[in-house]
Amino acid sequence: MKHILLLFLSFFVCRPAFADLKIVASFPPIQSLVWSITENVYPVNVLIANPEQGHHDIQLKPSQMKTLKEADIVFWVDEDLESFMPQALQSIAPDALSVPLLKQTDNLKLVPSVLNKEKNDVHIWMNPSNAMQMLETITAVLSQKDVQNAEKFEENKQKVLSYLNKLKDEKKPSKNKKFLAFHDGFNYFNDFFDVSIQTLPIQDEKNMTPADFKQLKEYLLNEKPACSILDPSLSRKDRKKLLLKKEPVIYMDAFAWKYEFGPAHYYQMMKRILRDLRECGK
Repeated sequence: MKHILLLFLSFFVCRPAFADLKIVASFPPIQSLVWSITENVYPVNVLIANPEQGHHDIQLKPSQMKTLKEADIVFWVDEDLESFMPQALQSIAPDALSVPLLKQTDNLKLVPSVLNKEKNDVHIWMNPSNAMQMLETITAVLSQKDVQNAEKFEENKQKVLSYLNKLKDEKKPSKNKKFLAFHDGFNYFNDFFDVSIQTLPIQDEKNMTPADFKQLKEYLLNEKPACSILDPSLSRKDRKKLLLKKEPVIYMDAFAWKYEFGPAHYYQMMKRILRDLRECGK
């Protein structure tokens, strides 16, 4: 009986203190930013963990519906990115606190969408300055929801801000080095990393049209960028169509799917991006 009692007590002693508040974030970079604030307090579940599922008009799986249904707080970006989210929240998690970060964060540095100049690009986390502003929003929301842990959230925020600010001191690529990208989210790097990335208006780099290939080949031949930023899913066949055989390229996506999910995911993503930009086409 004594052994059973000790085992029972050890369960509660060792059990992490994050059983109360259930937090969900839409994608890995957003999950990472939120989790960096709640580290050692609450875990953060990611709703979309598979790049094959896409990120716009998504059909949620039963397991994802369950995750959303159990959520107390849901952090996401904007309906122009997660177009499925407003309806999903309304029907599956009507009582959850919805936090669309683009609308609820002040002082974001936005860039126009290459495909639609009347709208801003929604991949706002790609500029670490925006990530830092989002951390302020995330901390404020969590501190209001859980006053008891507000001091810990603030402490975590200061630690993460310190790391992100250090990115400014990292060695940057040459200012004269030109990059070509097919995804307009990469334009966010220009401000923070002080680089020159030209993005061409491609609707879907995974399914490029003959007109897309013609435009890209003309740019590559005329401008001769030092390095091209490609989606990891771009096939060898498409690379050959673009005349990209031995030319320097970086394979990069806006969500960093290949990195381990967790509090450090975002920082590791940005460090790797900066290194790749610096070393590609030396």
